[in-house]
Amino acid sequence: MAKVQKTAVEFRLKLIHLQRLKIVFNLKNHKLLLFVFMMSFLSVFGQKELDTIPFKSNSIYFGEMIISYSSGAVKGFSGGFSFNYQRKNNLFTFRFLETSRIYEADYFLVFFPYNVFSKSLKEYSFLIGKRYIKNEFAYHFSGGISKVNFKETQDDILVSNDDYIGFPLEIGINWFNPQKERFKIFGFIPVGKLTSFGASSGIKLYANIAKKSSVGLGLTIGLGNYKNYGK
Repeated sequence: MAKVQKTAVEFRLKLIHLQRLKIVFNLKNHKLLLFVFMMSFLSVFGQKELDTIPFKSNSIYFGEMIISYSSGAVKGFSGGFSFNYQRKNNLFTFRFLETSRIYEADYFLVFFPYNVFSKSLKEYSFLIGKRYIKNEFAYHFSGGISKVNFKETQDDILVSNDDYIGFPLEIGINWFNPQKERFKIFGFIPVGKLTSFGASSGIKLYANIAKKSSVGLGLTIGLGNYKNYGK
């Protein structure tokens, strides 16, 4: 009889222990489910908040140098530079170009010219246009207004010096880095962190409609931020 009572007591104790384990297990399950739910909610809410944060992006601006050949009032090799700023698809450009050529000259001992007659054409232009970016290259077209200076000299004596109003035009394309890279000195020595500032090369067709007109085609090289690389 004593053994039966002892067995019954042990059975009750085990049953109580199992019930306690079940309660604890259920509590743990509820806590786990609550934890998963809270993490899911925070993840969704956090992503929503993150999507509303406006990431700072780089501005688009660059400077270029051009070497070209021009025809018109003065025929010959030209050189110049431009500064460019882009907002959305709108491009704003300041451009300077100069073409100079010696038309007549006498030479002393072959290497020393005298009686030199030369012409030069200088252009100072402001242009507004459109620029469209396609991954690693962009193309643009612009028009505007300019001041044109035309000079003729004979042995450094000014023969004529006239200013005109002109209407400059240009179409161009340039290539640049498709993504942020470390800036490279001389094109192959990387320095610093990843940056949107880099180099470019391109082709430009230009003209200036004025009393002394010109048209030309040249190669460009430049430095700047050529696209919005985002974050």
